[in-house]
Amino acid sequence: MLLSISTAGSVVKEVAVHGCSLTVQHITDLVVTLEKIGAIEVLKIDYITLVLGEGEDVATCLLPLLSSEKMMISYLSLKGCGLGDDFVAAADFYKHMSENVDLKALSLANNQLSDAGVSSVLKAMKVNPAIADLNLAQ
Repeated sequence: MLLSISTAGSVVKEVAVHGCSLTVQHITDLVVTLEKIGAIEVLKIDYITLVLGEGEDVATCLLPLLSSEKMMISYLSLKGCGLGDDFVAAADFYKHMSENVDLKALSLANNQLSDAGVSSVLKAMKVNPAIADLNLAQ
């Protein structure tokens, strides 16, 4: 994946990645690019296949997208990415959700969350009053 954005005189409002295979390096490159942009209204990373190498895991790969330290995302969609309970139960998920006051909407629809996973998401939502829209539909 090659991501090249020229922001001279324009504002990037939405980035969408749909139905492709991405490696941890692709996600890392995307995070670096988004940090340079600083603020974006919508980030959709839907129905992707994560190609993980030895020692890599989904949580470590995708959780930097929830970090609000260098970038502000208003709406984050991770629909259909095969995310399971291990992603939402990760300590960093709760930490990032509690600190990310810029995130107004989150979609984890069409993933593999059990009742325990949904409970973990809802626990994280309790400490983030900024989120007004949460989609966990199957």
